[in-house]
Amino acid sequence: MTTLRNTIFGAGVAVALSVAATAAMAETANVTTSATIIRPITIGTVTPLAFGSAAPGSTQGTIVVTTSNTRSATGGVALVGGTGATSGGVVINGQDAQAFNIAYTPSITSVPSGNVVGDYSLSGITTDGCGVTGGTGNIASAQIAASATSCTIKLGATLGVPANAAAGAVAGNIQAVINYN
Repeated sequence: MTTLRNTIFGAGVAVALSVAATAAMAETANVTTSATIIRPITIGTVTPLAFGSAAPGSTQGTIVVTTSNTRSATGGVALVGGTGATSGGVVINGQDAQAFNIAYTPSITSVPSGNVVGDYSLSGITTDGCGVTGGTGNIASAQIAASATSCTIKLGATLGVPANAAAGAVAGNIQAVINYN
């Protein structure tokens, strides 16, 4: 009986030591998590870009509209009818101090019959409440000012006018695509 008692006692000690060794090798840790939800970036008010009226000449030229709503002509183009020019623009709504990219794609959608419009491109970008931090071509990097929820981007453009162009309206679009960085 003593042998059985010693065997049971010995087995109990072995199990206890085994459990103690396993518990000593286990650790527990908590990893905290967090997230910040920011305002979605959206385009608010859109201001159309207008070149005003112009008369073609015997040589091709351009109409240039600046971001300060002034216009000029080059080549054979003569400006008529007062200014009639307004820079285009968009209001960007979003998170303060958050950087974003904006890409522009200008395109002509209609021209008078028989005309082929020349260059149609952006010729200037200015901002109000957005700090432009860089960019190339038709892509700008900017940031909404701290403590603000929106900023305005103004666009100037150049429109090529062919020599002896037929009378009529020219229409186009500037597509703006915005993304947070």
